[in-house]
Amino acid sequence: MNFKNITQKVPALKFLLENTPILSNLGEKELHSSPFYLKANLLNTEFDYITTAQNWYFSLENSNTLDTLIHSLEDFSGTLKRLKNGEILDDLDYFEIKKGALTLQAIKTFLDQNPCTLFTLESVQPVIHILDPENTQLPHFYIYSTYDDSLRDKRKLYDQAQDQTIKDQLFLDISQIEDQIRKRLSISLRQYTPILESNLNHIAHLDVWIAKGKLAKAWNCCRPIINNNGLKYNGLFHPIVKNRLAKENKEFQPVDINLQHQPTLITGANMSGKTILLKSVAFAQWMFQLGFFVPAEEAELELVEEILFSVGDQSSEMSGLSSFAFEILFINEIIKEVKKGRKLLILVDELARTTNPTEGTIFVNAFLEIMNQYPNFCLVTTHYSGVKTKCRRLRVKGLQINENNRNIEPKDLNQYMDYTLIEIFNEEVPQ
Repeated sequence: MNFKNITQKVPALKFLLENTPILSNLGEKELHSSPFYLKANLLNTEFDYITTAQNWYFSLENSNTLDTLIHSLEDFSGTLKRLKNGEILDDLDYFEIKKGALTLQAIKTFLDQNPCTLFTLESVQPVIHILDPENTQLPHFYIYSTYDDSLRDKRKLYDQAQDQTIKDQLFLDISQIEDQIRKRLSISLRQYTPILESNLNHIAHLDVWIAKGKLAKAWNCCRPIINNNGLKYNGLFHPIVKNRLAKENKEFQPVDINLQHQPTLITGANMSGKTILLKSVAFAQWMFQLGFFVPAEEAELELVEEILFSVGDQSSEMSGLSSFAFEILFINEIIKEVKKGRKLLILVDELARTTNPTEGTIFVNAFLEIMNQYPNFCLVTTHYSGVKTKCRRLRVKGLQINENNRNIEPKDLNQYMDYTLIEIFNEEVPQ
């Protein structure tokens, strides 16, 4: 499972993809193939690379030069693969390799002048020498006369010839020599494919690490600490919602939340931010396990095998099911996965919202009972009273009304809402 696959299943992550400032198609391909990390050591290594790249990049006085170079580097790995497999390349292929080699060498020069500890690029000057025998340093290619004395002589004769029959024969001779040169060039270049591939791979990773560092700075994200003691956020926020509110000159109120291996029930009045809280936890966990810093002031997080999220009306006209039936099927899938002993983050918004309160309360109690038997990170929101199953309970503090703000316009409700979570020890649900 990689970033591209997950984005197709989780539309909200398109916002993350669109806002990650990747510069090259190499970096874009690398980002799309980024894994959903399941091992702490690999994820910590990725975070180390991002931290190093971020610190190095923002210390540069001429970072725009590097951006321009990386942006201009095109992905010619497909051409290298064909070359490695024994194909004889054509002039367009040689142009692609020459242009790429010139850019790689320019990036190497930049890195030599601005030392980076992440990796070392190898010189591709021998490749440039093969494809640029006249040392023009220009990103174009043709079969130079300097490659072969007989080619130079034939071309001169062709230019001087008046008789068309002679010109036609010379043209055939020239074409044969050029084909022989193309074959020699492919043989000469083949030995350098590992160096070129390695350099392209390094730049692809550098592009991603710098982009993740830029995004972390732009969004005020933090590097999470990886632990085995739950999910703990101080100042958690949702980047999409925060961005939307900023356009309306409004502020997003970050929240603190601590989840353990037990079901947690969150209650609160309508429009108190319960759904956004669940979406914030899900979005942050996705970012975390895709190798990004997370949208919070501080975070200590644990890896999970999968994130299971049920929110809103997920029914489909194509399924022919009611909202409640569709939700029941999804909850059944959650229970199946839990019983397999998998380590999950389960987020369920307004469980059984589409049935009547009596049945809904029974359903919520039953679900929490099962979750108690198979400890996982489980966060459930509800507006039902009478949920008696043992679980941790949190309540959104809610609307703060006083003598000065009794006449509140609906559009301004969020300005008077306190989204702070309070731990409670009873079954009361704010209405």
